Amino acid sequence: MNTELLSVTPQESWDLLKLGLVCPSGIVCFDESYIIVDRYAHKLCFLDKRGGLIKTVGGASGRPFSYPRNICVDDEGMLWVTDSWNHSIKKINRDGKIMACFGGYGENHGEFSEPWGISFHNGEIIVSDRNNHRIQIFDKQGNFIRQFGLSGPDREYFESDKFKTGFVYEYWLKTSNRFSTVETCFRKDGYEVGNMEYPLNISVSERGEIAVVDSGNDRIQRFSHDGELIGGFTKRDGLDFFADAVFLDDDSLLVSGEVSDKVFVVDKNNDLIGQISAQGAKLNYICVENKEIILVLDSWNKKLYKFLWK
Repeated sequence: MNTELLSVTPQESWDLLKLGLVCPSGIVCFDESYIIVDRYAHKLCFLDKRGGLIKTVGGASGRPFSYPRNICVDDEGMLWVTDSWNHSIKKINRDGKIMACFGGYGENHGEFSEPWGISFHNGEIIVSDRNNHRIQIFDKQGNFIRQFGLSGPDREYFESDKFKTGFVYEYWLKTSNRFSTVETCFRKDGYEVGNMEYPLNISVSERGEIAVVDSGNDRIQRFSHDGELIGGFTKRDGLDFFADAVFLDDDSLLVSGEVSDKVFVVDKNNDLIGQISAQGAKLNYICVENKEIILVLDSWNKKLYKFLWK
């Protein structure tokens, strides 16, 4: 890959509103199709690679999804969906039939409160458990293996200038008369120092590193396969409210915001090495196909953009 600063614009864009999508929030490449999760329409849409609709699965709240958020595919071609308001993970075959389901509302191992991001690596299903502020990891039978994460920022980050110049700090400073120490951060009684707050989308590299959108702390974090913090970064110029972080390769991340028309490409040192952009768009949710084709959903405008990265 060319590591010089590179900027690319879309090769194609498709109007998803014409296909009946309301709020696309996740996408995966699957065989010769793309599958898009529509969280507000409670369905999955299968598209061919020309942007034509093949079929949909779901479409009414709770039947079988209630605000699904994201999707991944495993090494056997099975689809895994975070069904957030049912607080569960659903396993689906290529025909759209639900083959298994695990989870349920709660805080114990194997339970969820709005599961959000999901990824697959080396036989494991990795899930961001948004309101429980943690990452949970399962085998393909839905058995709990391990977890990491604890609500809140770590002490070093909380006390750093990076955090104190971020929008989270400014918001809580204005709204809380108790915002003064780590122990009272976010107005929590019995507060413990943690390392994430409302994690959203996740991605796993080929070597097993896990990137997490740590939304409540407005940062991207990278963890080892075992949950050890490797590094991360906070707000970037032109990116507010991080939306997605997806590995382009073992070292490089694609990072998007909720309302930006750019996706940044950063290396393992968090240095900017490139960007993709679409004027007037809001580039949110990312999928990489064969390390060269980058698909990005614009949830606000119901569009799908295709970029070529070399």
